[in-house]
Amino acid sequence: MQQHKGTILNMEEVSKEYSSIIKNKLSVVEKLSDTITSADDRLDITNKLLILINNSLLVLNDLNAEIYDKLNKISLLYTPLNRYDIFNVPLPSAESGLMYGSLIPTLDDPSYLRIYICVSVAGVLRVVRTRYKTTITEDLNSGTVLTAGSAYTFTISWRKDDSINLRYSVSGGTIYRLLIDEAGV
Repeated sequence: MQQHKGTILNMEEVSKEYSSIIKNKLSVVEKLSDTITSADDRLDITNKLLILINNSLLVLNDLNAEIYDKLNKISLLYTPLNRYDIFNVPLPSAESGLMYGSLIPTLDDPSYLRIYICVSVAGVLRVVRTRYKTTITEDLNSGTVLTAGSAYTFTISWRKDDSINLRYSVSGGTIYRLLIDEAGV
């Protein structure tokens, strides 16, 4: 987060510096306006001053919009996105996909999936990862059987070219809860 924080501080410093420049220009204009006697010249300087203030406000507004945009991007990195949510549904047949389709990443590389699962029957949970038409299977929990009725949480890394599904080694039970969230780094 330090990297992002530094970027925001730099934007704030630019904004402060720009405000300081505006104040200096205003003080010069005020000193000049005291020496000007013609009403037309005063009006001309006033109009130029208003244009300067307007342009300055536009620049500050753009800086604030950029800061706001960066903060939104940062919040996406740290706010998990719900990607899949199952509650109390029958397990599909053994070794078939637990989800109706594979998940693909939506956040910038790299990102992570947090998988929370609780199943009514003991079995092995597997990640099915496909990248460039090659599919591999990864056993979670070191391939050790999950205890029936117990909740487990796993975090897996993935990249933009991955698609992910899950498989369970047995059928005949119920998925009490399957919740998958995606989070950035």
